[in-house]
Amino acid sequence: PAVQHVYVHGIPCSPVELRRVPVDLRQERWLTRESRSTVRCPDCDHHMASGAARCGQGLPRWRRFEPLAAHLTGSHGRGAVHLSRATATTSTTHTDVHYLKRVDVAASGRAPAAAGASSAAELSVSGHAGTQQWETRLPLAEQRTASSNRDSSGNEGFGGSGTDEGFPGAAALLHAPPASAYVHIPFCRARCHYCDFAVVTGPSATADSTHRRYVDTLVAEITATTAAVRERGCTPVPLDTVYFGGGTPSLMAPALVGEVLDCLDQNIGIAADAEITLELDPGTFDTATLSQWIALGITRASVGVQSLNDSELQLCNRQHSAADARAALEAVSTSALKTWSLDLIHSLPHQTLPGWLATIDAALAYAPPHLSVYTLAVEPKTRFAALYRPDTAPLPTETVSADMFVATSDVLTGHGFEHYEIMSFAKSAEHQSRHNLNYWAHRSWYGFGMSAASHTFGATFSRPRTLGGWRRWVNGGAPAVALDTFLDLDADNKIPPEWREQAVEDMVMLGLRRARGIDLADVAAVGGRPVAAAILEACRTVGADFLRVQTASAPASMTSSTQWPTVSLTRPEGMLRENEVLSRLVSLLG
Repeated sequence: PAVQHVYVHGIPCSPVELRRVPVDLRQERWLTRESRSTVRCPDCDHHMASGAARCGQGLPRWRRFEPLAAHLTGSHGRGAVHLSRATATTSTTHTDVHYLKRVDVAASGRAPAAAGASSAAELSVSGHAGTQQWETRLPLAEQRTASSNRDSSGNEGFGGSGTDEGFPGAAALLHAPPASAYVHIPFCRARCHYCDFAVVTGPSATADSTHRRYVDTLVAEITATTAAVRERGCTPVPLDTVYFGGGTPSLMAPALVGEVLDCLDQNIGIAADAEITLELDPGTFDTATLSQWIALGITRASVGVQSLNDSELQLCNRQHSAADARAALEAVSTSALKTWSLDLIHSLPHQTLPGWLATIDAALAYAPPHLSVYTLAVEPKTRFAALYRPDTAPLPTETVSADMFVATSDVLTGHGFEHYEIMSFAKSAEHQSRHNLNYWAHRSWYGFGMSAASHTFGATFSRPRTLGGWRRWVNGGAPAVALDTFLDLDADNKIPPEWREQAVEDMVMLGLRRARGIDLADVAAVGGRPVAAAILEACRTVGADFLRVQTASAPASMTSSTQWPTVSLTRPEGMLRENEVLSRLVSLLG
């Protein structure tokens, strides 16, 4: 193979971090037809010079990617390393030449050498792909001291790899293949007065022809996205979670939901024990329809009750009544679903603390294994924003709203629920939302459908917010173009500083909302040690009564003596002090 770069992450046998090592391996028995003077462009079928970067049509030379199965081992000075991942580009021409594009090196073996020791100049590597055997020695370059907090350009703070203590590094955390998929179904009977989501309302929103066309475009988007992923050298992993959100997914016929699931399974794969969630609105389904969804593979329902009070439902412009909500809860609670969630909103107009507690008691009568309890947020450009001002009657004051939050936690934990995220309560770990846990852990996920956001290969982006815009986006090949941006960056292991900053911001914002808290080892891997230290100091602002610091049970890496803790705010009062932590963190990081 012709190896362009080798990436070495935290080798334990050396006090240095080795990055972006250029090598050139040429084994004659592999490149039997390398002397061919021209090749055929895999995109447009035009001939091009073998060394050209683009064909006569201006297209990049290699855009078709397949993984190269290679098992590699080697040694470096005083310790062993394993080449843990190989990605290859494969030409679709007659040459049958494999180009090994990237190898990631994971650490193992002996203890680190004493500080100041020099590193070996070569890395001895051997391996095989199929029946092909090879061995070579790789020159090592661009060494960086372990104590440095600077990136490859010499800049402090964000932008470094963050692997100075042997952490897996930003690439490993940000570029993991997605194992979750969010599918947006935008159709609603009417827009709720608090809603600022991208939805489609009116007569067309409930028309079968509209739904049919939408699913056809969804299938096209899923197919194009996963084809592009494979063509760029990445192998999708089976989905552990799928979430149909909206909008009102329960307006969609079960057969159409089944088509989307089939498409996901055929193109990506769905794990046998996957959590597959469908959002349901009362008044849009019955027990027969629910049974059809379960037969298609839906394992979890999220029932958007929001309130069991008719006056509150009408104020919110919800299209169901309290009686509809009770019927829906009865159907779901007696169904064959593996688990389900009941959604409620507090701090609604004219709502009082006693009235809210009565709603919780009524909801508990249906024995939900999970509740999602949201605090009303008056979003700009919504109907509520035109009618009300926060902290002003008829909305509850901030103090009353905080009392509702604390009372909710007290009541539900008293009934055996775990308050595992600021808005989420589960009877046990098996009833926690695996899909949402994936978001909160800042893992990758696919997003499909109008306005859907995805987080893939280290970057987050959202699709157009209108039906027409989204259809044009899909039909114009945008899913593949978007992936080019992220995978090209991934290929060179260059993660822009703004991506690191966004990743750390998400880790902090989401971690403060979770009972598990913020894993500072992950933060250090992405943002660097100074950032992790600043977050720890900022969290201590709230005081010992509202903060829990849990030291890791093992070192953060095989080679590090430092044990970065996990920090979390206590429930529920500590979670109300989130803004204090964020304010202090901003002042520390400037």
